[in-house]
Amino acid sequence: MYKTILLLIITLSFDTVLASGNHLKIAEAQSATEVLKIIEQNAKKGATVFLDIDDTIIAPKSNSFRDGHHFIDEMKKHSADYGNFVDMLSDWRLKRRTILIGEDWPKVILKLRNDYAVYGLTKMDSGSFGKIASMEKWREKELRNLGIIFTQNDVAQNLRIDMYKMNPTFYGGILFTGSASKSEALMAFDSALSPTFVVLVDDRLEHLQDVEEFCKNNDLEFLGIHFTGAKFLPGVYRPDIAEFQKKYLIEHSLWLEDDEAERLLN
Repeated sequence: MYKTILLLIITLSFDTVLASGNHLKIAEAQSATEVLKIIEQNAKKGATVFLDIDDTIIAPKSNSFRDGHHFIDEMKKHSADYGNFVDMLSDWRLKRRTILIGEDWPKVILKLRNDYAVYGLTKMDSGSFGKIASMEKWREKELRNLGIIFTQNDVAQNLRIDMYKMNPTFYGGILFTGSASKSEALMAFDSALSPTFVVLVDDRLEHLQDVEEFCKNNDLEFLGIHFTGAKFLPGVYRPDIAEFQKKYLIEHSLWLEDDEAERLLN
């Protein structure tokens, strides 16, 4: 009897998605393989899968972004304090090295595409930004170089949205929010993407809750997966290196990777 109860607890802890009307509670996954299993067990065929990108599929290689540290995010919150913020952020994006949060992501996305439309959904500026001529082309190339290829949609890619300068765009299978929220971007491209069952995989609960509310208000089925895999990336955070990288970026608008920063620091 005790073995039966233990097995039930383990099963529910991994496959924790319980129906509530047309909507599903938010599950949790630590790897792409877990994401695949949850979707296959709970999403209808023909569902539309949206995958967040930063800290879900990819992460900076630098150890300065481990253990919950992310000074770039903190700088974004106070961008008005930096006269060269756009140059700093665009140089960091162009020069940073990125890694997959799990080498299985390309295969998992390929497998998901057999049964679902699979798109990227990123909270990111669109158009030109500082040293980057096209955020859309830069991001699509960055992902393609890591083997990440999403479902293509020519209707969405050719759609031009005028939404009070929020500028959500779609390129290369990726929906860019511009200054809109993720739910607002989904609403803007609803006619082109036509989801009836929305799956969102995201490392931030606020985005999952935002899209869940959108689905509830528009009578769409929803499956949310909170992805926590970035917490388990290898690497040791070094505050001296991180502080030097931040200071150098502010003073020179140039990003240094860990090895470059350590060499200059020493």
